[in-house]
Amino acid sequence: MAVQETSAEAYKEAVEPNLSERQNLVMRLFRRYPYSDCANQEIAEHLGWPINTVTPRVLELRSKALLVAKTKRIDQKTGRRSIAWGLNV
Repeated sequence: MAVQETSAEAYKEAVEPNLSERQNLVMRLFRRYPYSDCANQEIAEHLGWPINTVTPRVLELRSKALLVAKTKRIDQKTGRRSIAWGLNV
């Protein structure tokens, strides 16, 4: 039996009970775009959060092996090198 498209979408949006609300919001961003990667500053912009709210959430998700480093690139705003994170699939 095939999985319905709506069921697959609901799974992507599902809340993981072992994560905090903010961790779930970060994970939801990555689940919507599973093959994309985002640096901390980009996550902050997408979610409308200050960078100092994003950085600890990413660290927590990395420690749970849910996010991993995907690429390194130059941040367009700061000109500094940054790591872009992605789902650990």
